[in-house]
Amino acid sequence: MRASSRKIALSVAVLAAVVVPTALAGAGTRAAGPAGSLVFVKAGRVYAARADGSQARPVTSGGNGWAWPSETDSGIIAVAGGRSRIVKGFNPSGSDEIYEFNQHGKQLHGPVPTQGSYSTVNDPEYVTHFRVAPDNSYVAWTDISSFTDPFASWRKPNGVGSFRTAGKPPLPYSTPEWWGPKHLLITHDGTTIGSQAEYAVYSLLTGSSPGWSGDDAIGDASAYQVTISRNGLKFAVETDDAPDRGGRVHSIAITLETTATPPVSSDITNTHCTITLPASRFATNHGSSLLSMSFSADGSTLAWGQDDGIYEANVANPSDCATVTRSVHRIVPGGSMPFLGKAPLSRR
Repeated sequence: MRASSRKIALSVAVLAAVVVPTALAGAGTRAAGPAGSLVFVKAGRVYAARADGSQARPVTSGGNGWAWPSETDSGIIAVAGGRSRIVKGFNPSGSDEIYEFNQHGKQLHGPVPTQGSYSTVNDPEYVTHFRVAPDNSYVAWTDISSFTDPFASWRKPNGVGSFRTAGKPPLPYSTPEWWGPKHLLITHDGTTIGSQAEYAVYSLLTGSSPGWSGDDAIGDASAYQVTISRNGLKFAVETDDAPDRGGRVHSIAITLETTATPPVSSDITNTHCTITLPASRFATNHGSSLLSMSFSADGSTLAWGQDDGIYEANVANPSDCATVTRSVHRIVPGGSMPFLGKAPLSRR
């Protein structure tokens, strides 16, 4: 267990700083499953299930590079798709287009291009970490290219309009997570300098970016990512050492943090429980990037992916670390990229 009363500094300025280029497989103590649904990838297909992983059913067929499914409050599933291909001089690497389906597998939109759809051999570009807004207004993702730091980008899932980014030129903050329909939690790409924010809440309407630095959980970690609960009062902070180890994860953990009021206007004041994850279950190069942490709509459950499947933990009370760590259990063997949605699993 880890606790701290040290406040984390809040910077209300826009993020314009220049950046220099033990296995937990046991069932443990389980709480009642959260309401809502779970979407994930397994064996090349997207599945929808109850929030505890039961009653899973396929939403897509296989063979289209499906990755990073997420879900709106009404049960629309947005997912990256597309095979590696050559199209009119472009050379997309796959999983670079936006598709949408309902929980029964009916396609609603797509394919809609992202920047990755216009990748070339001389300027390779790809996208990852797709997340749909709760109201389906936008789909956000991380854009990665050879000539800039990774950054957050978004567009409408029906293809209307073009891409938008957090800042112009784009700020080096990525792995977007929605906090309501108009704010994105975005995380700095790698270690920061001085008081530069490690993660921030970016307003799509105003471009303001209240951010936090000196996070107790992050410390001097060389890699980290963050997700946020719907009420804005709870955070899950993943840290690992892959960049210091040639991309191989030797140490990885998830730490739970809370704040007294929603994050746009308050500091994070408490670091609570740390869940140590088995590094051997993140054997791919920079395997932590596929963790895909996600809170349930009521904030009581946290889901994430490891090499051997999808795990959940009861995080209703982050201060009760014994209960949190005992509750860790695998719900979908072989599954990956989980996302917990608010909508219940619809009947067939």
